[in-house]
Amino acid sequence: MDYISSAEVDAILGKLSPTEPSEFGGEQWLRQYASWSKLNVQAHISSSQNPNFPLIEEFQNERLASLLVRELVLSDVWRLSVMPKIQAKTKRSVKFYFARFQEVTLLNLFELLSVNQHVVQAVGQNSVDLADYCYSKASQLLAKFRGWHEKIGRDEHVDEHCELDLSSCLLSLVILRNLADNLKTLPVSIVSFLLKEKDVLMLLVALIEERPWFRKNEKGREQFVNNRFVQVESSELDAVNIFEAQVWIAILHFFFSEEAATSYEITDYRKNQLLRLKKYLNEVLVDQIPALASLQRSLEQLSIANSQAQVAGSLGQ
Repeated sequence: MDYISSAEVDAILGKLSPTEPSEFGGEQWLRQYASWSKLNVQAHISSSQNPNFPLIEEFQNERLASLLVRELVLSDVWRLSVMPKIQAKTKRSVKFYFARFQEVTLLNLFELLSVNQHVVQAVGQNSVDLADYCYSKASQLLAKFRGWHEKIGRDEHVDEHCELDLSSCLLSLVILRNLADNLKTLPVSIVSFLLKEKDVLMLLVALIEERPWFRKNEKGREQFVNNRFVQVESSELDAVNIFEAQVWIAILHFFFSEEAATSYEITDYRKNQLLRLKKYLNEVLVDQIPALASLQRSLEQLSIANSQAQVAGSLGQ
C-alpha cells in the first residue's frame, strides 16, 4: 500500500529545488516542506515492505541526495541562528512549528536512504557538510542531554522542543554509523575530516560512557524510542539500545579503517580513552553484536602493550 502514487512521487522529485535562506518559512518553502513530508511517509511505508524501496534508487541521483543534505543543514542553521530571534520577538505560529519539524523530517528520510552506499556516495560535494552536521549533532547531544532529560515530560512547551532536539541528535548517530559503514567508498578527505580533524572516535567513546539514550527514573531506567522516553522492562535491561548499537558499530568501522591504521596517532590520551571501552565489552554485548569481538581482542592487545610499556618505563627510572 502506497501513501502517494509513483506518478506523484515523480512529480514531487522533479519540483524539489534549493531553498534560499531568505525563503525559509515562506509560501514556497511550506509547499516544499509538505513534499518532503510526503516523501518521508512514503519511504517509511515502502521500507517496511522492501528494503530496496524505489525512493532509494531515486536518491542515488546526486542532485536529489545533495539537495536533501543541503536542506537538512539549512534547517539546522535556521534553528540555531534565526529561531532564537523569532522566539524573542513574536508568538509561535504554525509556520514556526513546521520550520522546527522540518529538520527531524529530513533526518528521518535520510536515515532510511543512507543505508544504501550509493545514496551516501551521491551526496557528493555536500559530504563534508553532512559529516560536520553529524559530528556537531553528536557533540551537542553529549553537551546538553542532561538538561533535556530534566525538561522532557515536565513542561509542555519545553518538552516538545527538547524532544525534537534529542530526537534529531540521536538520529544523526544513525547517519554517522551509515557513513562509517561506507568509509572505503567515501572520499579520503571525509574520513580524514572525521577521524583526524574532529577526532570522532573520542566523541563516540564518550557517548558510550554517558549513554544519553537512557534516563533514570524512580522505577529504574527509561530509553528514548520513537521520540519519547519509555520504561525499560527488567527483562530488557541487557538488550542493546538501538542508538547504542549505532555508536558501537561506528567505533568498530573507524577503529579498523585504513585511515586509522595509516595516519591516526594513538597518543597516550587516545589510548587511555579507548581502553575505557573494555569494561563495556562483556559477553552479553558481544553476543548481540558479534563483530565487536575483534574490537575486544584489539583492545586487549593494546592494554597488554600499554602495561608492558609502563613496566619498562618503571624499570628504566
